Amino acid sequence: MARARRHGEIRIGWRKLTASMEANTGDLPHLEAHRVALKDLQEEISALNGQQSQLQAQKQEVSKQIKERLAEGQRLATFLRAGLKQRYGHQSEKLVEFGLQPLRKRSRGSKVQPEVEAPEGSTPTDSES
Repeated sequence: MARARRHGEIRIGWRKLTASMEANTGDLPHLEAHRVALKDLQEEISALNGQQSQLQAQKQEVSKQIKERLAEGQRLATFLRAGLKQRYGHQSEKLVEFGLQPLRKRSRGSKVQPEVEAPEGSTPTDSES
């Protein structure tokens, strides 16, 4: 299977082809219209590449702005959460309404001691003797 050629490689091949055909227009009058069409496509692709570069630069700038706004939003959200906790108290169940988890006291575990198992191979009669 042939490997895919890159756009640059394709365009270099087109440039060589159209330049060679232009040098030999006398021998190839029947292909002149197609050569001109290919040359026009080359110019259009060059313009599109320029536009793509501009759009990529714009995209990077917009991405930077989004990142800055997200950081600013995080600071504001943190400030607001702190204000809610100050207003309602850290243990208030009202915080749940705002998507915050209130501080809750730990529930006391049962005071039942876990049973101690005898080591394997020993029987209750072994300890009696």
